[in-house]
Amino acid sequence: MGASFISSFFSLLNPWTLFLILMGTLVGLTVGIIPGLGSIQGIVLLLPLTYSMEPTDAMAMLTAIYCASVFGGSIPAILFSMPGTESAVMTTLDGYKLAHRGEAGKALGTAMMCSALGGLFSTAILQTLAPTLANFALRFGPAEYFALGFLGISCVSSIGTKSLTKALLSTTIGLFMACVGIDKISGASRFTFGIDMFQMGIEFTPAIIGLFAIGELINQVVNIRTGQRGEVIKNVKVSFLSLKELFRMKWLIVRSALTGTWVGILPGVGASTAAVIAYNQESRLSGQPEKWGSGIIEGVAAPETSNNASVGGAMVPLLGLGIPGSSTAAVLIGAFTLHGLRPGPLLFTSNPEVVFYIIAAMYIVNVIMVFLSIPMVPFVVRILQIPYPFIAAAVYVICITGCIVLGGFSNVWIVSAFGVIGYLLSRFEFPLSPVIIALILGPMMESNLRRALYMSDSGFLSLFSRPIFATLMALSIASLLLPLLAKKKK
Repeated sequence: MGASFISSFFSLLNPWTLFLILMGTLVGLTVGIIPGLGSIQGIVLLLPLTYSMEPTDAMAMLTAIYCASVFGGSIPAILFSMPGTESAVMTTLDGYKLAHRGEAGKALGTAMMCSALGGLFSTAILQTLAPTLANFALRFGPAEYFALGFLGISCVSSIGTKSLTKALLSTTIGLFMACVGIDKISGASRFTFGIDMFQMGIEFTPAIIGLFAIGELINQVVNIRTGQRGEVIKNVKVSFLSLKELFRMKWLIVRSALTGTWVGILPGVGASTAAVIAYNQESRLSGQPEKWGSGIIEGVAAPETSNNASVGGAMVPLLGLGIPGSSTAAVLIGAFTLHGLRPGPLLFTSNPEVVFYIIAAMYIVNVIMVFLSIPMVPFVVRILQIPYPFIAAAVYVICITGCIVLGGFSNVWIVSAFGVIGYLLSRFEFPLSPVIIALILGPMMESNLRRALYMSDSGFLSLFSRPIFATLMALSIASLLLPLLAKKKK
């Protein structure tokens, strides 16, 4: 496999294929930066153009879109508190505060470097362990998925707040919102209050755009009126982590990359969950979880490493078993089909050159997306020099337009309502991160718990006989209790 990969890698270095990868990377960064768009929209946009291409060239370009779009969402998240993609939500918590302390360049450079490192790490795992890891991931059943979600949600006792009560209330709000709509198992309508647009539930993308972007717009406009708005971000110069800083955070990066790769391998979980779990994991291990969410560089490094590592992880079951590890990977199956290919074990024997081209393209993209994004930052920063009321109006229009394209005019009400909710929560010092974490993980936790209980005749306690489930639940409970015990002891 090594010799074949090296041969494919050098075959990839022809001008036409490199041009396609470059175009895919630019498209991926662009759709990542624009709220409401993402890797799925970018792939769907260019998929018809690949029909006349060679399968190897087509898959290399589409893979480039996938990799670059996950990172692209961090740029507006750091500069505007406006996550370009779902996977950049956790980056907003510390990245935006760093930017308004005059460290926007450092936050962006950290996001770029850690995204590249996470992507390269997961690509190496994909290259060496794809079939083995994919088979082990199949051991996860509904019970294990619930426990994994519970582990992610157990971070509410410390992240971004000094009040456990407020954190738990924020989590409850998020879980309640996750339950709105038609129950996917029984078909019953829940918490719709007779409003038709709630039948399909609350769309996640309008919700996060409302909570973070619109809520921050309202906050900034109020601050301007009261004369409290901080300095405008100017002259951002991207600066990367020094060797000393990189060495200090080496284990954080390794752990986050491993977490992202593993979560990516699990079918249907996704980059946003990987970022949540890595952020939670590192805040606990830091020994000072109360500082996370206040603007620390580790709060950018952990989620950006993990969400980009999830891309390589998602490709493991896709290429090894023909099972999509994410919604974007599911769209890529359509691209395979369009070119007469079938992902899975036979792909390694029938069309190995496609596999090697995809892996080689991922290595290249994770490097060149850093160099391509550097000149894009000054352009985005220049927007900040415009008087803020005009920026607020433009950002609001962009957010609303993206949400309309995503799900129709009903999303206008959702994004506006969540903007008010986000402003009120921030005003009364309720943390936003538990709301988002619960909204991300709530549907997955509920559906998988109910499936697990339907499959078990002995009730919830019988699930603890499953070793992976028991281990994850023990870690979750410890994650909730240990900070409280440590605080009481102190």
